[in-house]
Amino acid sequence: MDRDAFFRRATLEICGNLEIEVALQGLLRLMREELPVTRAYLQYFDTDYEAMRTIAYADEHEYRKLDLLTALSEEAKQKICNPPADLDVFLIDDPTGFSVSAEMEKFHHGQSSSVIVLFLKYQGRTLGYLV
Repeated sequence: MDRDAFFRRATLEICGNLEIEVALQGLLRLMREELPVTRAYLQYFDTDYEAMRTIAYADEHEYRKLDLLTALSEEAKQKICNPPADLDVFLIDDPTGFSVSAEMEKFHHGQSSSVIVLFLKYQGRTLGYLV
């Protein structure tokens, strides 16, 4: 699928349902057509609590709206608060070697061979992360 077609279909999946967890599962299914994706989380760094807040989860068989806070180490907080300004997406090919993904995987009892992080930005400000 070409990039423009993928973007249009992804936009329809995200905007096509008011229930964010249902939209996340639709996006996950679309992504599975191109990538070996097993699950997705929608998260953001809650500055009031200085913790990662997970608000939705989806895999092939289920989806859930969540409200979970994950305490992070100082190293992970520094990485979250200082995302690369020039990147919208990046690949973590060793999730256990990157503090944020290692701590989030431990919290969610998951294990991944790699993690793709998509920064959700508005007017230059990072609002959340699709992982």
